[in-house]
Amino acid sequence: MPSMHWHPSTTLSEEYLSVAPSTCASLLSTRDKYCPNGQMWVTESGNAGGGGDSWASTYMDVFRTLNELGTFATLTDGIIFHNTLASSDYGFLHHSTFEPRPNYFAVLLWNKIMGYKVYDTGIEIQEGAHVFAHSRKDGKKGIAYLFINNSKTDSTFINLDKDASIYVLSAEFTRAQVMLLNGLPLVLDENNNLPSLTPIKVNKGEFELKPETCTFIVL
Repeated sequence: MPSMHWHPSTTLSEEYLSVAPSTCASLLSTRDKYCPNGQMWVTESGNAGGGGDSWASTYMDVFRTLNELGTFATLTDGIIFHNTLASSDYGFLHHSTFEPRPNYFAVLLWNKIMGYKVYDTGIEIQEGAHVFAHSRKDGKKGIAYLFINNSKTDSTFINLDKDASIYVLSAEFTRAQVMLLNGLPLVLDENNNLPSLTPIKVNKGEFELKPETCTFIVL
């Protein structure tokens, strides 16, 4: 410390996003040696190194958070803890107002949409094409996808083979304190109620995943 901190310009890079999953993967052989078939528990997830980074409370950190949930799910069926709930810049809630931060809503959507069964997409992770597929959390037949386009400049296009429910996460700029869901701000209302996490309906066909967006698609 502080040399372990990354520059904010690197936070959407493949090198940065791969750190936590590759660390988890490197420990699997140790688990298999001393505790075959045991669960791997990630006991401290979050942008917590050395007190956290200044962008941990912003939309910029959502890419890391969702990518870790997706990649950890392919490595282990264990438990993931986030440090912390409501203290420091990397807490899910602001430490004095307790207002939810972008990462809170990102994890809330993951738990609402992504089921427990994990599927192999057969797609190699690369810039603009982080793809994760799970069963649907609502128990209905079909698949729930998470697409992360971490490219700062290029769109990725996918073909929907049927009508879909879509949740697009974005922000006016990457270090924004407020995240958007399908263009609407994710903030508490005047009575401190959570906003409605409502998808848009999209007809089958080509769909654009814009740069610097995270998109849940339910088919």
